[in-house]
Amino acid sequence: MNSVILLKYSALVPFMDFNSATAMLSLHFGMYFWLCEDNDFIYCPANEDGTADSDNWGYVSEWTELEDVDFDKLFTIHRHLVTDKVTEYEQIRA
Repeated sequence: MNSVILLKYSALVPFMDFNSATAMLSLHFGMYFWLCEDNDFIYCPANEDGTADSDNWGYVSEWTELEDVDFDKLFTIHRHLVTDKVTEYEQIRA
């Protein structure tokens, strides 16, 4: 299994239609990833100072240049986001 370095942040995401999300910064991709309220896989580039470039967010499903994408790493990020979201849901429900 390829190792993936992820930094997890609980942050306000004012450029989306929800109040907060758990975003992950992928050092491999140089992007933040999160799941929106509708569970869409969203991304935005990270600036050199580590902040999110919130003006350039988009849906991973709309990526068209896929030749150089490491899908193992991308799916690992998605798996972590889904696991975190389910865990959070279960904690609220309990």
